[in-house]
Amino acid sequence: QRTPKTPDPFTIALRALVGLSPPALHDRLALADEVVLHHAGLFASEARPMSGLEALLVNELAHPVSIVSFVGGWLSVAPSEQTRLPSAGAPQGLHCRLDSSAMLGSRAWAAQDCFRVVIGPVDRDGLQDLLPGGPESNRIVDLVRLYCGLEFDFDINVIIKADAVPAARLAGAAHDAGAARLGQTGWILSAPSPVDRSDAIFPAGRLG
Repeated sequence: QRTPKTPDPFTIALRALVGLSPPALHDRLALADEVVLHHAGLFASEARPMSGLEALLVNELAHPVSIVSFVGGWLSVAPSEQTRLPSAGAPQGLHCRLDSSAMLGSRAWAAQDCFRVVIGPVDRDGLQDLLPGGPESNRIVDLVRLYCGLEFDFDINVIIKADAVPAARLAGAAHDAGAARLGQTGWILSAPSPVDRSDAIFPAGRLG
C-alpha cells in the first residue's frame, strides 16, 4: 500500500499516460491527481469522444450530465482578415471575392469550436456549488481542459429544479449567500417556478 505522495512504478506509468508525468505538473489541478489517474483509460486514448467526457463528469459530479456538440457563437475576425473593397492603398481589395472570401462585418458565426456541458437538474445547494467560484466549478474546468485540450471553447448549462429556482432579492447582510448574483442567480418570480429552468449558462472563462 502507498500514500498519495509515495511514487511507485504503476503510478508513474499512469501519470505518463494522462500527461502528468513531469513533477512540475503534480498537484496543480483543482482536483486530486488521483481522480485523473483513476480515469487513465479515458485520457490515454488519442481519440477522445464526447461520450468519454460525459462518463468522466457523471462519475465525478453526482449529477446527470450530457454533452451538446456544435454550440454556435460569435468569433471576432481580425482587421487583416476582414473584407475591404479596392482602394488606393489596396488596388485589389482584401478578401472581397464573391462566393469565395467576401464577408460582411467583423464577426463570424461558428459552431464547430464550442460545446456545452449540461448538468442537472440540481437542487439549490447543487446550484451554489456549480456557480462560478463554487467548489465544483474549477474541478469541471480542469477536467474538461485536460480531456479536450485548449482548442475548444465550452460553457456550463445548469438545469435547476423547479422548486429550487431562486427568486431575486436584495442582500440582507454583507455575506448573504441567498442574495441574487447578477447574471447568475435571481429570477423575477411572482410565484414559485412551475418548471425546471435551463437558462443558467456560464462560459468556461467565467468559471472558477
